[in-house]
Amino acid sequence: MNTKELLTVSLDEEAVFQKYGKENVYRDADVLDTWFSSALWPFSVLDWTPENPGELFKKFYPAQVLETGYDILFFWVIRMLLMGYEYTGQTPFKTIYLHGLILTEDGKKMSKSVGNTIDPLDVIEQYSTDALRLTCSIGNTPGNNLSFSMKNVENNSTFLNKLWNVVRFVHANIGEVTDDYSELRTKIENNWISFLPHEQWILSRLKATIDGVTDGMEKYDFSDAGQDLVSFTRDEFADFFIEEYKLTKATTENGRDVLAFTLLSLLKLWHPYIPFATEELYNIVTDGKSLMDSEWANLNIARNKKIETDTLVLFEAIRTIRNIRATKGVKPGELVDIAILAPKKSLDILKENEIIFLGLAKLNNLIITKNKVEGSSIAYAVTGDIELFITIPENEANIEEEKKRLKEQIENRKEYLRAQDLKLLNADFVRNAPEKIVRLEQDKRSQAAEQLKKLEEKFNSLI
Repeated sequence: MNTKELLTVSLDEEAVFQKYGKENVYRDADVLDTWFSSALWPFSVLDWTPENPGELFKKFYPAQVLETGYDILFFWVIRMLLMGYEYTGQTPFKTIYLHGLILTEDGKKMSKSVGNTIDPLDVIEQYSTDALRLTCSIGNTPGNNLSFSMKNVENNSTFLNKLWNVVRFVHANIGEVTDDYSELRTKIENNWISFLPHEQWILSRLKATIDGVTDGMEKYDFSDAGQDLVSFTRDEFADFFIEEYKLTKATTENGRDVLAFTLLSLLKLWHPYIPFATEELYNIVTDGKSLMDSEWANLNIARNKKIETDTLVLFEAIRTIRNIRATKGVKPGELVDIAILAPKKSLDILKENEIIFLGLAKLNNLIITKNKVEGSSIAYAVTGDIELFITIPENEANIEEEKKRLKEQIENRKEYLRAQDLKLLNADFVRNAPEKIVRLEQDKRSQAAEQLKKLEEKFNSLI
């Protein structure tokens, strides 16, 4: 008997029986291939029948978005569309979001036969579901393939630990947040311009973050929105506002409300990415409330761009001092002296925020100088138009180390200037970019050139 003939499909059952004998053939019970079966998914899960579509089908069909890999667009998605139109006259979904494939760290396709797959359950067991979710949803251009790295999972697990510690700090300092979110938001919206400068700053930045993440969600730009959310949570809220709150909590009238509202908003924004952690944390800080059915984060205020710009000057100075302290091996709690040479505008910003500046940078006092400060124990740095002269304890000071550090900064500025020159010499950029953007890039180049000049002068003075 010809095996190939037995594999031939025929609708004429009697003819097949007569040709091969009824005892030699049987009807295959699984007549639908994988993708054809998958096309039935909306009907099977929503309790659909031709005579009675069912309440679930009426409520949830058609869906808004189908999320799937681009590699099965024609295997599965097209079949779902054809089935949907054939039996209901409607598309089963209005938008198709195609994500890339998850590849190995060296960019190869995972394959069980090759043995280069990663069991997600093992990753979850070691690092948590949310750490894995973050790794797969943040840090990649939409639609592109993702090279999976366990190092990224570890980093995301560390970030989750930081978020837990932030929530523990807030809970320990202000207790349960039993306020209604809408009422708390209204209270802040009506009075925020009278708050302390750093409280106005965090609310202005929160407004920008809420708007950015919301817009990213609506445009399916989950990766960039998540990156911005990481930056705000870690760099602005945790590293600066929390520390500012510690310095001012005894004198602030509104710090508790700002801290509570910002944290609740953050948990709401993070919920699509890390739902297990956020649900648990929200339950803790709100005395048992559920996050999954709460309203989305919202803040109806106009951003204060001036206070954001001024605060950036302050924070860049603090970051620079922190980096020097770490490089020079200064102990975390040890206070150092500093002298500052800067234009009046920048000096005013530092003076207006003197308590925060001294507290976060771990400084003895703020000394204003009109001349450069020299000495073997002086570490020099420049940020924006501010020159910093930091006195490092003698046993930590080392001229050769200082020269090496300055040399690295000089090379970084030169590299930045080269990149700016390439951009500004690009005729297409200058011609097509808005005039405001071109002018901004020119200003950045001018400031970097001035910083380079000051760094080289300081370096040459040590030779």
